[in-house]
Formats: sequence, C-alpha cells, structure tokens
Amino acid sequence: MGSWVLLLRGVGGRTQINPRLLRAVLGAEGFGRVAVFGQSGNAVVTSPLPREEVAWLAIESCAREMGFRKDIHVIPGADWAELVTRNPFPEAVENPTTLHAAFLGADPDPARVAALNRLGDGSDALVVLGRMAYLHAPKGFARSRIATRFDRGIGVPTTARSWTAVQRLHSLVEVADLAEAA
Repeated sequence: MGSWVLLLRGVGGRTQINPRLLRAVLGAEGFGRVAVFGQSGNAVVTSPLPREEVAWLAIESCAREMGFRKDIHVIPGADWAELVTRNPFPEAVENPTTLHAAFLGADPDPARVAALNRLGDGSDALVVLGRMAYLHAPKGFARSRIATRFDRGIGVPTTARSWTAVQRLHSLVEVADLAEAA
C-alpha cells in the first residue's frame, strides 16, 4: 500500500468542506488510514491502487456524496516528502506564512514561469521543479505581484497550500507510511 495526498482544488470562501464528512466519504470508498487536515480539502489516505484510480475514486465519491465537482490533485506520499526536502527557500521555513507550494496539473511553459518571475520586486520569487512550484513572498502574498497573478499566469491547473499545511500533511504522510510498514 502507498500513501497519497489528496488536495481538493478551490476550497475556501463559498466552497467549504466538512472534514468529518470528507473523512467518512473517503473511508467508505475503501481508502485506508484516512486523515483530514483542516477545512480546506486536505487529506492523506493509503491505497494499493495506482494514482489514476485513486484520483477517479476520490473525484467520483466527493461529487456523488458531497456535491464537490472540482479538481482533486493526487500526489504520492513519496513525492510529498521530496517536495519538502527540495524546498529552494529554506530560509522561509522560519516564517512559513511567506511560502506556498503549488501543485501543477501539467508542465508549465518555461516562458510563463519567466514572465511571472519578472513581475517580482526582488524579494519574492517563483521556482518550478517539475510539477511543483514554490512561491516565496516575504512581504506577504497580497503584496506579491507574482503570487496575485500566479493562477492565471502559470497557464496550467493548480492548487496551492501554505508551507504550514505542507508540513502538517508531511507529518500525516509519515504516520501513514509508518503504520503501513508495521
């Protein structure tokens, strides 16, 4: 069995997800060790199924049981651990509200990434490693031209999480992996 991080896209504002309901829906679908973090659509599950089947089951069950009809990004637990270790902004870990990780649904055009970085004021920056993007905005996301234009500027489907959420989900992945190994 492997661990998977499920990120429901577009949760917040008008779209709220009840964590207990999400846990129950995913558990009823047959996922193991379901852990949900916060109300913003973050879950860690275990399953022997491949990524495509995990994604399909999560999408279908959330649509059917909760009326949630948006993208769900599915990241293998091992890739999540790599996301944490590859962080190109280690200084931002001390102030995790200044760092976000974005999960890209496809490879972005390098020209779009360069154009976003040109918007920076010298303190904020964007680094894309594969299908993971790191946005560092030391002056705050509302003040960062890169961050405020990221969703449309990157040109691919994306969902982002604060570094605090990334770290918490990493802890849940570690617990799930240890339990599965025991």
